[in-house]
Amino acid sequence: MTIPVRLGPPEHLGLVVSDIEAALGRFRALGHRFAPVTEPLARIRRPGGAVEETPLRYATSGGELPYVKLIQEVPESFWQQDRPGVPWHHVTYWAYDLDEATARLVADGFAVEADGLEPDDRVRYRFLRTPEGARIELGLRVNRDAFEAWAGEAI
Repeated sequence: MTIPVRLGPPEHLGLVVSDIEAALGRFRALGHRFAPVTEPLARIRRPGGAVEETPLRYATSGGELPYVKLIQEVPESFWQQDRPGVPWHHVTYWAYDLDEATARLVADGFAVEADGLEPDDRVRYRFLRTPEGARIELGLRVNRDAFEAWAGEAI
């Protein structure tokens, strides 16, 4: 076992859902508030170098951590449920240095699954899998304030 990576508490739980509007309604009924749905073009790069671009729709809850991030499922993409009926996709943590955190996690048996890319191909976030198959997302800490501001728009 290597020196633990200090990432802090989980930021959000990402759920892939078949109908984002219905899911928003259900989670609002549980008392969650959500920021407006955003529709970015998600760009990820797989370990072999292949880049995938996928139009997404997602929203995050505001309030206390961890947030809930609802992602509209995109079949035949990275943004689909791993197993039908199991919406859990990832748990997100913030990292000051993605490469350092990744190196430590890989030394403990994690595997890099994909890098989330900025339009200029800089890495913004990274997905890894535990040996047991759980997926985590490491978000670049410098982007946290913008994410928190968006989550703060939850109504």
